[in-house]
Amino acid sequence: MSKREKPVISFTLDEELIERLDKFRFKNEISSRSKAVSQLLEIALNEIEMLEEVEPKEISVEEELDYLMKTIQGLKERVKE
Repeated sequence: MSKREKPVISFTLDEELIERLDKFRFKNEISSRSKAVSQLLEIALNEIEMLEEVEPKEISVEEELDYLMKTIQGLKERVKE
């Protein structure tokens, strides 16, 4: 495999998920489904890795909601880049 070729993976999605993917793609001006999937995977895996590094602690519902809102805002900003 040359340096320019990337491994190819193939998978099946239901129609609803494809519609959501396309909505995300067009909203964020992403040129292809493949690039949209790659961006979403990168974001999700980074979030999972960050969460695994943090020790769980007792927090209030308000703190949890605040954290989730900040996370969502951060994801929106990263997707627009």
